[in-house]
Amino acid sequence: MEKNKISDKNWKNLEFVAKFLAKFTEFTDFFEGESYPTIFFVIDAYNQLFDSLDELDNKKLKIKTALDNTYAKLRIYYKRTDYSRIFLIATILSPCYKMEYFTNNEWEEENVKEIRNL
Repeated sequence: MEKNKISDKNWKNLEFVAKFLAKFTEFTDFFEGESYPTIFFVIDAYNQLFDSLDELDNKKLKIKTALDNTYAKLRIYYKRTDYSRIFLIATILSPCYKMEYFTNNEWEEENVKEIRNL
């Protein structure tokens, strides 16, 4: 039975994964809202999810395939924000983000200039 015991290190890793998955749940619940706008938060949410994936990837856990699949799926959906300016415009018009979102989050200057010219 001792060989099946979860080590302290493994518990910490599981807690880290659980925290990561909780972020997905939090964003899913938020975006399901029908009584408040959510489109302004899409770009930031994707970026936060990518940051969380990067943190998880840096842990070097034995879930590489799952991480790669998650990255791939997120990239597909994030790329869709390129096809409509509404995501950028909603972010700019949001009182909690405005244009500063893009400059504060180190977007490339060329992209920031393009966004300013919308």
